[in-house]
Amino acid sequence: MKEFKIPEWKSGLTPEEERDIAYMERNLLALRYADGWYYDTENNWDGWKRVLSLDNGKICFHIPDCMPLGDLPEIELNWDGHTTYEKWQRILDMFNAHP
Repeated sequence: MKEFKIPEWKSGLTPEEERDIAYMERNLLALRYADGWYYDTENNWDGWKRVLSLDNGKICFHIPDCMPLGDLPEIELNWDGHTTYEKWQRILDMFNAHP
């Protein structure tokens, strides 16, 4: 398993490095609010077979296999079939409901 390293913004990063840091920041934030995690056995990429589940499967994010999860419980797959667009729309709707 690849070692997890905390991302660090600094000058001179390539666009790919900036993208990877942004993804890692998203993953760390999702981890903070996750209900649990599960292995994705159908829609996965090498090194990204784990999924964080938020709001009981209404919001899900693939994360790197090397990302530490602490005591977050492993759960049964609970993805509700949402698309990426629906996932982000649900998050935006949370803010629109509470101005």
